[in-house]
This record gives sequence, structure tokens and C-alpha cells, in this order.
Amino acid sequence: MRPVHAGEEGLETIRELTREFPGVRINAISGGNPRIPGWDLLRMAKALGAVDALPKPLARGALIATVKAVLGA
Repeated sequence: MRPVHAGEEGLETIRELTREFPGVRINAISGGNPRIPGWDLLRMAKALGAVDALPKPLARGALIATVKAVLGA
């Protein structure tokens, strides 16, 4: 797997990780992307294989619940 660079888009990273490691469990977090108006990035992240997707700012309870889901607890 090639190194992930700080400027790389999250959706590209999810796509590459799920292709390289089919069983990987990903939790996506996004504050949105003002350069792409109207796109639901979190919905797209889940469609690409993320177990869950949270919007920023994070709510503590939601974060704990989704980490448990990703870990399979």
C-alpha cells in the first residue's frame, strides 16, 4: 500500500484501504467539503465501505458508539 499523504481525500483513502484490505473496518469523520456543494460525503463514505460516518463537530456519545461498532463490540 502506498503512503497516505495529508492532502489526500478521505473518500480516495477509504476506496484504497477497502481494496487493499477487504476486511478493514473504517469510521469516517467529516466536517464537509465546501468545494463540493451538495455532496453528502458521509453517505458516500458508507457506500464505499465505512462502517459508520460521523459529522463534525463530534458528539461524545456518538463517537463512543461508533468506535464500539467499528471494533465489533
